[in-house]
Amino acid sequence: MPHWQYLHAAKTYQLHIPTGMASKMFTHLPSRSIFVDEDLYLGEEWLGHWMAHELGHLATNSAREDDAERVAREYQRRLAKAGR
Repeated sequence: MPHWQYLHAAKTYQLHIPTGMASKMFTHLPSRSIFVDEDLYLGEEWLGHWMAHELGHLATNSAREDDAERVAREYQRRLAKAGR
């Protein structure tokens, strides 16, 4: 989504970003939605890697980064196996 809409969604859903980190995309669990900042998009490989992480949040229904990463590794393996 355009950067301004991304910022609006982040503010609306009260996105909390740890100090020293940036947000290129985020998952809002209650709405089962993933938001991607168009201005920070870095190509298909980047999207596949990080989308796997965000899907990990949805699959585990957890905001915890370690939960998302655990599931993301399997999604990333599948993506690599598919030849992307």
